[in-house]
Formats: sequence, C-alpha cells, structure tokens
Amino acid sequence: ADIQAMQVRIEKKFDEALPPILLDRARVLQAVINIIRNGAQAMLGGGVLKVSTNLSEDGKWAHIEVHDSGVGMSDNTLKHVFDPFFSTKLKGSGLGLAITRRIVQDHNGDIDVFSEPDQGTRFIMSFPVRIE
Repeated sequence: ADIQAMQVRIEKKFDEALPPILLDRARVLQAVINIIRNGAQAMLGGGVLKVSTNLSEDGKWAHIEVHDSGVGMSDNTLKHVFDPFFSTKLKGSGLGLAITRRIVQDHNGDIDVFSEPDQGTRFIMSFPVRIE
C-alpha cells in the first residue's frame, strides 16, 4: 500500500550544513525506504513519520534518522529486528532490515534502533564523514 493511502504524514528536516558524503546512493536510498516502509506499516490508522539528517557533534558522522509514531516494539522484537527472516508481519520476509543493516555496514556505518511499545520507533543510520 502506498504511504498516503495509509494516512501517514512525512515530515522532513534536512541539515543543510552536511558535507558531501561518499556513498552508493541507490543502496542507501533502498535502506531508507525499507525503514520508512516499516514505520508506515507500524502506524495503524496513520500517523507522523519524521525523516531528518544531521551531523554528529564531533563532525565525524552523518546521521539519517527515521522516527515513526507507530506501535513500537517489545524488547524481544528489538533484539531480533535485524535478524534475517525475523518478522512480526504476516507477509513479511524478514529481510528488509537485515538488508538495511548490511547496506549501512558496507559503508562502514552503523545503525541503531530505539523503541518502546506504543511509543513509536527511531532508527538512526550513521555514515562516516571523510574529511580530506
């Protein structure tokens, strides 16, 4: 289903001061879309999905953050969220977030997830900034 049909509003906040970062645009876009899709599906009856970028305080990492106002995750789900073939969805393959983590790691990056039941979920992808 498409995001508008799910009554999900996307709020974007991009840091204009981010330096250019060397990455595979198509693959990172796939990673971001995987997280956005999961977030939208977690917001039964709609909600707000925030997508933002920022630079770490030390200037060494560029962050892409996706925060949904959905159902959140239990501690057990949180522990397994990146495991291949783990899914809480009836029709889920459980590969979306495993692939997402692989893409981030292939860029020498890191991905963190924070979630609580009924409090939404926040994914933060961090990519190294190469300063010449």
